[in-house]
Amino acid sequence: MTNRIIACLCAAWCDTCSAYRAHFERVAAASPQFAFRWIDIEDEADLLGDIDVENFPTVLVADDGEVLFAGTLRPDPAHLQRVIDVVASGAALAPPENVDAWRALARRLAGIRADRD
Repeated sequence: MTNRIIACLCAAWCDTCSAYRAHFERVAAASPQFAFRWIDIEDEADLLGDIDVENFPTVLVADDGEVLFAGTLRPDPAHLQRVIDVVASGAALAPPENVDAWRALARRLAGIRADRD
């Protein structure tokens, strides 16, 4: 089991999200050190808490409920891979705005993952 989670926050109606999902899933298949999660912000609005997603795709990278990255990425798998590489190297990334809300989401996702294992 991994405690590292990468979640993509998107919406079913978003064409960018629809196109990005296949790229996200390919990166997920190549990165077994992370648990990947696709979150539809409308279907799972309660899960988001105080997070207001304004642009897509928005990605959360967390480890043991601590936020390593949270923000909007270009819809390019290479961009997501660079974030993964930076996180894997142990380099620090700037904390997101509203870090407490992101941390709460990361902990909820970690709890969901623990319940499934």
